Amino acid sequence: MRKLICALVLVLAAGEVKADWPTVRTGALDPRTHAATVAPARLQPVVGSVKQTSHFANPFTKKARYSAVTFNPVSGTFGKTKFKR
Repeated sequence: MRKLICALVLVLAAGEVKADWPTVRTGALDPRTHAATVAPARLQPVVGSVKQTSHFANPFTKKARYSAVTFNPVSGTFGKTKFKR
């Protein structure tokens, strides 16, 4: 425990640790190329529909299969997902 406290005090006393590349918030720096990227919007309006793909529901978990189709008007992309709920 003393070693941990001493290590923390030394790190705080030493000041700021320098990195090889500039530190930027997540989403603004590509970790592979170290180039700045455009951060995606946090909330994007999505239009879509969900439908049940089978009438069977698992009797133990009470889950049924569903499929969803979504459209993101900001980026103009479509998406399909399958899930159980």
